[in-house]
Amino acid sequence: MLKMIGQASALALGLVTVVLGVVAVAGHPELWPFTIVAAVITLVLAALVLIEKRRTTAGK
Repeated sequence: MLKMIGQASALALGLVTVVLGVVAVAGHPELWPFTIVAAVITLVLAALVLIEKRRTTAGK
């Protein structure tokens, strides 16, 4: 259950990051800090999902 929530969160935040990046490139440079923070959080969530996946596969 937690794994699915983590995957969904990483996917949703990844999509938000892409949209923020496109809007920032299109002419709103004030959004870059939010884009960078969203990208870092997305990477952390993705890393946590991968670590959890490896841990559960190693435990089997």
